[in-house]
Amino acid sequence: MKVYEGGCHCGNLRVAFRTALDPAQMAPRACQCAFCRKHATGAVSDPDGHLEFILKNPDQVHLYRFGLGITEFVICRNCGVYAGAHMPVGEGSIGNVMAHVLDAHAQLHSLLFRWFAAERTKTVGVSGVGNPGHHRHS
Repeated sequence: MKVYEGGCHCGNLRVAFRTALDPAQMAPRACQCAFCRKHATGAVSDPDGHLEFILKNPDQVHLYRFGLGITEFVICRNCGVYAGAHMPVGEGSIGNVMAHVLDAHAQLHSLLFRWFAAERTKTVGVSGVGNPGHHRHS
C-alpha cells in the first residue's frame, strides 16, 4: 500500500491515506448534499484502504455534523480547511479525504485545476468583522 499524506493550510490537521489504488483509479467526487456543494468538494476513498486524521491541537479541529448527524466533517478551526469526513459503521468506520489536501494531489490526473494568478475581486467587507479595509494576510 502507498501512503498519501497531506493536511490543512496551518499544519494543525494532517492526514495519512493508505491505499493500493493507483492515482488514475482515484477520481475525486462529490456527493450532492448541501455541505459538499457549498465546499466544492473532491473526495477520494478506498474501501480496502486506511485513513487517519492526525491532530496537532485537537481543540482547533471541529467535527461538524448536520442532517442525520452520523457523519463527522473534519474541519480545522484555525485555517478553515475541510479535510475529510468520518462515519462510524458497526464496529468500524468509513471515511474520505479531500483530494486537494493531499500533498501529491497533482498525481490524481482526473483533477482539473484552473489557476488565476493575479485575479482580484474588490471586497466591500464582511458584516460584523473588523475594519473592511484592513485584512491580515498569511
